[in-house]
Amino acid sequence: MTMPLPYKEPILKSITSDSKLLIGVGCSFTSGQGSYSARTQAQYDWNIRIDMQSDEFIVEGYKNCWLNQICEKYMPEWTPVNLGQAGAGNRQAVKELYTFDADSKNKIEDAKEIIVVFMLTGMERWSVVKKGYSWMCQDHWMTAWPTDDIERDHPLNNFWKAYKKEVYGEDQIYFETFLHIKEAQMWCKANNAKLILTPAFDSGYMNEIFEKWIGFDPGFEFLYPEGRLSHWHNLLEKDGFDWGTQNGGYWEKLNFTPEYPKGTKHTSRCCHPNQVGHEVIADLIYNEIKERKYV
Repeated sequence: MTMPLPYKEPILKSITSDSKLLIGVGCSFTSGQGSYSARTQAQYDWNIRIDMQSDEFIVEGYKNCWLNQICEKYMPEWTPVNLGQAGAGNRQAVKELYTFDADSKNKIEDAKEIIVVFMLTGMERWSVVKKGYSWMCQDHWMTAWPTDDIERDHPLNNFWKAYKKEVYGEDQIYFETFLHIKEAQMWCKANNAKLILTPAFDSGYMNEIFEKWIGFDPGFEFLYPEGRLSHWHNLLEKDGFDWGTQNGGYWEKLNFTPEYPKGTKHTSRCCHPNQVGHEVIADLIYNEIKERKYV
């Protein structure tokens, strides 16, 4: 899921030195994949798959995501800038802070006030710039997962397998993630922006685990939603699921299974927050923004 130009261009044109920008950085949990309204879901028999990426779904995802809901409900004088992209790794996500507007005269760093919410994704995802990239729709990246579970004729088959064999390791992903977070911190410091770090679904964002793998405590300040390890853990707990389901078992339990033909109160059938789930996330992040006196 990448941003269609009809959505991107008006945002860039609207940015001035008086703008206030709330920027979301992350993966599909930021872009809003799965947050379609019940009406839209019903039109497609509650069977909207993650590879069904029409502009209709993309734009509705952006509209219903936590970022847009914060601005509509609580911060109407702020402009939401959604840099989330489905399937993105943290390396890709943070670099959208300076690739989103690279081909534009208007720059997000020119805004009067900026708050960046880095909705951290799975640490194992490794994103690199792909050859033949396009500036259309921010389509610059390809991402590998450390798995052999990929079709033999898939164009990224060799890339995924090489990543698993030659690159991936717990020490590697924690050091990579440390660097991506530091990059976000440096961008925010350079542009007088505020930063919130919060995990989307990965349970590994704890300083003591970073210390185990990189050799020191980085001292990162993470927003843990209602004390849970991630926003996804929090939503699944609200829906009554046990720790095993919260920690990966949701794929077998929820992913287009007959047991949950319409998802749950807070989750879509494609294992993402639904519109109600994004409302919960929006409220939690806005409360953190207020608590930190960012507004």
